[in-house]
Amino acid sequence: MLTFEMSKRYKGTGISNGLDRGMLVYQNGDLLLDEGMGMGSLALQSGGMNYFASIKQITNSSDSGRVEVTLSVDRMLQRTIYGIPSKPLTRFIEKVCTNMYKEREQGQGIWFVIGGWINFVLQIKVDFVPVPSKGIFQLSNEILKNEVRIELSGNLEEAADKIFVMNELSGRLFDHGMINDKITPPPLGWQKTAKGSRLYSAERGLTFTADEIGKPDNLSTQLYWGREADKDHCWAGFIYELQTKSKSFQKFQYSILFQERG
Repeated sequence: MLTFEMSKRYKGTGISNGLDRGMLVYQNGDLLLDEGMGMGSLALQSGGMNYFASIKQITNSSDSGRVEVTLSVDRMLQRTIYGIPSKPLTRFIEKVCTNMYKEREQGQGIWFVIGGWINFVLQIKVDFVPVPSKGIFQLSNEILKNEVRIELSGNLEEAADKIFVMNELSGRLFDHGMINDKITPPPLGWQKTAKGSRLYSAERGLTFTADEIGKPDNLSTQLYWGREADKDHCWAGFIYELQTKSKSFQKFQYSILFQERG
């Protein structure tokens, strides 16, 4: 049996420990996230820096099964080298290395290992620094039996390069892909989705996927799926990359669909 909860109490593990998560997902009372960011968590990229959202308000409606959430993008990812904060290093890694890594699907597994080795040698760490809000987002979650329908609207202080809507569970549990009901190896890093793509946990007998319902005219979208699993990373999920030249948009809608396969 699946249950869902929006809460600030779970702050994750690994490299993203301390950030607010999106919708938490449980199966038979067991939380399925590890380092995953949950359903409908938010980040944006602007000026070569990445910013993450924190939860400001949660309103539950027991009658309609809806959970309304207000998010503020007020945490900046900053990297340190030998313990010294460095914005130039952060910009280089986020704007150049991370974007190149995401856009070049072949060989992502090798570059993931190389990146981990470089981080170890140079003692590059990640910190999340409070900053003035980059924007306010409204998230409306409709909870159904094996589905969460999400509607997102945003108001930015200034137009962002990219907005990321993350839907991530545990990379330890979801260690297989599934395309058109055929089990496949999991995606490595970030990959553009093929039709019929799902993530599959043999241990839990569970799959999940994302499906876009609707978007405003001023928003372009691209769906990726991915998985990273090492000592610092443990996520597998579906990530919408949104782009708009506007500072606001209304009602980007999508659904996260689960299937318990036994």
